[in-house]
Amino acid sequence: MRATAGVGAVVVALLPAGLVIAGARSPSNSAIKAATSIRSSLAATALVRSPVLAPDLGSVLSSSQHLGPLGPSTLLHLSLGLSGRNPGALERLLDEGKTVPTTEYDSRFGPGPGLVAATEKWLRAQGLRVSWSSGDAVLAVQGPAEDVEKAFSVSIGRYRTKARGAAQVTSFYAPSRPPSLPAGTGAVVTSVLGLDDYPLLSQPRPAGGASCPGVAGPQAVGGFTPDDVAGFYNFGPLYKGGLNGAGQTVVFMEVDGFLPSDIQAYSRAFGLPPPEIAGPIVSQTWHTPAVIAYGTSGCLSETDLDLEVVHGMAPDAHLAVYQADPDQQGPPLTYVADALQSAINTYPHSVYNISLLWCEDAASAQQFEALFIQLVAGGGTAFVSSGDNGAYARGCPGHNLTTQEPADSPHAVGVGATTALIGAGPSYGREASWGEPLEQWGTGGGLSAVFNRPSWQSGPGVVNRYSNGMRQIPDVSALGDLDTGWDIVIDGKWDMVGGTSAAAPLWAALTALTDQALVHRHLAEVGFANPAFYDFGSNPRHFPAPAFHPVTEGTNLYYPATSTGWNYGTGWGTPNASAVVDDFIAYERGSG
Repeated sequence: MRATAGVGAVVVALLPAGLVIAGARSPSNSAIKAATSIRSSLAATALVRSPVLAPDLGSVLSSSQHLGPLGPSTLLHLSLGLSGRNPGALERLLDEGKTVPTTEYDSRFGPGPGLVAATEKWLRAQGLRVSWSSGDAVLAVQGPAEDVEKAFSVSIGRYRTKARGAAQVTSFYAPSRPPSLPAGTGAVVTSVLGLDDYPLLSQPRPAGGASCPGVAGPQAVGGFTPDDVAGFYNFGPLYKGGLNGAGQTVVFMEVDGFLPSDIQAYSRAFGLPPPEIAGPIVSQTWHTPAVIAYGTSGCLSETDLDLEVVHGMAPDAHLAVYQADPDQQGPPLTYVADALQSAINTYPHSVYNISLLWCEDAASAQQFEALFIQLVAGGGTAFVSSGDNGAYARGCPGHNLTTQEPADSPHAVGVGATTALIGAGPSYGREASWGEPLEQWGTGGGLSAVFNRPSWQSGPGVVNRYSNGMRQIPDVSALGDLDTGWDIVIDGKWDMVGGTSAAAPLWAALTALTDQALVHRHLAEVGFANPAFYDFGSNPRHFPAPAFHPVTEGTNLYYPATSTGWNYGTGWGTPNASAVVDDFIAYERGSG
């Protein structure tokens, strides 16, 4: 994310990925910091404690002022990750492009109901409230701090520290040690999120409450319009064939608000139909009420960007916005995980756009991977921004080459970004891997430290001199450089916006069109997209037309684009939209 000029942005750990505003002042490396939330991995055997403090947070705690214990009546919300059953059999089905009906998933592959029931019974006996439905990948737990401490054998203290590079003081709570659970629960509980509320997300706002920068209309912005993008990526044949997203739903996981008037103004400017938006969908289960949920957007609203990109490219798709704690008064990942679980239960076959990122950590990565597995098993597809710091994750432990969550999940599609130069017409011109060495911005990509490289992740360029046997991201990409960004309405003003979170919703919109075409032909929807994408990239001659524009120029501040095949900045490349749809039709028919 790049802050608007005059905005002092303090963003820690949970960041809207890829929101970049034209004319912005690039912050220093210390202006944006992302530290890892305290997360607890529960070992398979009960009462065996695993490390809970990430290196950066450990140093934060050691230099923080301890303010005493957390108030015993403070309401805490936890999210417990649960292990499923028969993972090998499920993976084989998914790799073959098959989906699993909900009842079958619950009975064969979801967490064991008996084990979960025993865990629920024990938690209730500790005075805690629990919420779980058959098949859910997470178990929601609520209760006062004193009961949480007793149940998990921890002491939770309050701390105060000054975030590095920031002027304000951060207050937070955190546990004294890793949690433990009694015998029996370790067989199903894999992770615990929510024993801390550090770090927090501060939404950037104009200094002195001034209005957001921008101009009155799109003509003065100079970025891409929906028609430009449609020409650039060859959406025209899809529209001429009657595809518009009708009957499809795109779900957005968001942490900030949006203005309905913004997307309405965007629609009027480009002759689009009025948007059909459900939400923001909130629940007391995960959400602390806040007026920001529906009525303000702020200068850097990720939600405005996501909605407008999808509506511009799939104008008749239904849009469902899940607002996961936009005021950030609770543990962010806990709220996001539970909101995602709720969305999957309501929209199991839909396309998901997730433009959020945080530091990679085994416990949270495992929890979100379980959610994505449940989603794709039901026929849904998730597109996740890969991040905007190139091959690095500023603020994460070690400042080394790294990937970020949740784009690292093998069952989500990681989406990178390019610098796009439009051709005449408009038509496709050329693209380069997005990387700005002076500003230290670029398309996220690299090697996971948590997940092994899946069997389907193969093909030209995949195994390379950097490979180490771990999952590699991104999988695909689309335009995202600020200098070749989108014309977007935010807070009533027009700006040119970019980043990888302009790229992910483009792919979500294209997949909504693809699903519409597949349903019309009585074929299965895209669902788990990655095996198909890697088949398209590896064997283009087996399909009607090449699905991707390969990107062979530029770097993501470390990894170079390559002359052929997959690379760490842009994956297989950017979409030839009409070919993507044709190739999925052939893939589902088994003729690819």
